[in-house]
Amino acid sequence: MDPAPPDYRSSAPATGIPPSTPAPVDQDYETVTAPDGFSTVVPRGWPSEPKNTGSFQATDPRDHSNYVRYGATEPHGDLIGTHAAAEKDTATRLTGLRRVRMDPVDVRGSEAVDWEFTWESSTQGTRHVRAVYWRTGGVEYFVYVSALDSDWQPMSELLNTMVERSRP
Repeated sequence: MDPAPPDYRSSAPATGIPPSTPAPVDQDYETVTAPDGFSTVVPRGWPSEPKNTGSFQATDPRDHSNYVRYGATEPHGDLIGTHAAAEKDTATRLTGLRRVRMDPVDVRGSEAVDWEFTWESSTQGTRHVRAVYWRTGGVEYFVYVSALDSDWQPMSELLNTMVERSRP
């Protein structure tokens, strides 16, 4: 793994990525797919729709401020450097972006990064986001969750479930 860029610093310890053996999908989740052989789970009843090329979004029908994204894309540059640059770009669009963590991790033997941050929405208040990106077979896969900071705890657990039950 390439060393982290000089400005790379995590402000929180990594909590790790769930184990690689997924539990069976239970009645609370449904399996969804995206390009390049990707699959994961989303809460049952959260409709998924295309977001961008290779990306989908599933939104909580009871609270549209809670949503998840998942998909696959072509990798560009080294993994940490790519997302450190994305953080700088994102900070120009999202007010008050504050990094919680950006840690190199492992997802089923593949290089990965766990990026978590908050930002200030002018209409909703503090939003919390966490995403895990990993590369395997020349493809970058990701799962991403977003919610109001006050509703964060179940969303972080949902991200862990999505990573745990994702393939490849």
